[in-house]
Amino acid sequence: MSNDLSGKIIRGYHISEVIGSGGFGMVYKAHQPIIDRYVAIKMIHAKYANQLDFTRRFELEARLIARLESQYIVPVYDFWRDSTGAYMVMRWLRGDNLRAMLMNPTPLPIPLVMKILLQLVSALDVAHQHNVVHRDIKPENVLFDEQQNAYLTDFGIAVDILHTPNEVTMKSLSLGSPVYMSPEQLARMTTSPQADVYSLGVLVYEMLVGQIPFMGGFTDIIKLKREAFPLPSILQSRPDLPPALDGVLWQATAYSPQARYNSVIDFFNAFVRAISAKTDFSVLNLFTNTDVPTEQPVTTSASNTLPLDGGTQILGDSPPKKILAKRKGGTTQHIEPIIRNPFKGLRPFDEIDARDFFGRAEAIKRLSDYFGDVQNRFLAVLGPSGSGKSSLVRAGLLAVIRQQSIPISRNWMISVMTPSDDPFRALAEALTEVTLVSSVPDLPDLRQSADALHVHLCAILPDNIELFLLIDQ
Repeated sequence: MSNDLSGKIIRGYHISEVIGSGGFGMVYKAHQPIIDRYVAIKMIHAKYANQLDFTRRFELEARLIARLESQYIVPVYDFWRDSTGAYMVMRWLRGDNLRAMLMNPTPLPIPLVMKILLQLVSALDVAHQHNVVHRDIKPENVLFDEQQNAYLTDFGIAVDILHTPNEVTMKSLSLGSPVYMSPEQLARMTTSPQADVYSLGVLVYEMLVGQIPFMGGFTDIIKLKREAFPLPSILQSRPDLPPALDGVLWQATAYSPQARYNSVIDFFNAFVRAISAKTDFSVLNLFTNTDVPTEQPVTTSASNTLPLDGGTQILGDSPPKKILAKRKGGTTQHIEPIIRNPFKGLRPFDEIDARDFFGRAEAIKRLSDYFGDVQNRFLAVLGPSGSGKSSLVRAGLLAVIRQQSIPISRNWMISVMTPSDDPFRALAEALTEVTLVSSVPDLPDLRQSADALHVHLCAILPDNIELFLLIDQ
């Protein structure tokens, strides 16, 4: 049977043509009539979507993107998974990707490289502020709109360095593209934002030269990176470029993460410093209208790192940083990165807010210790309205379970439901998100007896998988 969804209607989305395909699934253009907009729907085939490891990565990608609010990150509007596959609804961009742009035999103009780099740095700075490392920066994951604005997409193998900090977890994650991967990522070691600095350095080299810096097969590339071969001099192909660019790209792609730039912003500033004398950025309209005297140097972010195992550094919270670029005419322009607001007001904390949820460590430990006993199957958290029950369970307990800190949780599927006025319908929808084997039972089947849920769980989940169901009233 064909997996092509063209012409079908799924959850209100009218599927039209295929706009991309690969071994794991397909990407469709679709129309959402209720708000009259076009979207892109990434569909993963059921044979992959119904694997536990994939399901966790799919949920991770959706949760990571949901908390990364950047103008230059492709937003996710909706996602779901059922027995037919996994689906992610994203903004549809009318332009092509960077790979198609690089197929042109003429190297990209310097102002265009600068514009793309600035927009990718803006996206990655937001991700790194949220402790998210992309890990798969490559031309195929840079999309464009009609005005040639660049957007970062595909966080499918990204990691949350607060929630997956150990070597064992890293070794279980998928690899990215070898040409753009950092040496520590190839070695399946803990990755930090410096891994993205490395990949961005390789990408900038390719944009300037028109070809990748490492040639050969997978094994050849790994050998070159393990032996710490530097990138070829950019002047071999582009003698018209400033010699200082070699040093900038070599530092960005240094073998040791500690030797690289402390952040993507530092890399950006160094790049600007190397090329600004030859380039007029005023035509790009990228910066604010605030003028700064030319004698003010291009700033770099302060030391704002935290140590990881093996000396690797990760970004910590720091004051707002300025990205500066010198423009023709004696002025320097700057933009201010988005400042993350950790305060939720009256809104409860959710899983994506776990890094900001503190002061309840003892309560979280009591909840997780309770489920450490395999005999304990049910837990009720009681308290008056507004006392923080949802926040405690969602931002506390669920975050611990996602890290698989409770040994038995490694084989748990997680689903969350709100009973509303029809609890069984809400239950059926929650089961749809976790089914791995057969289709979800009909509502009458769920209503028929107290044992129906247990019977159907045995049918929709493999023998070694259990369901952790959070019912949030």
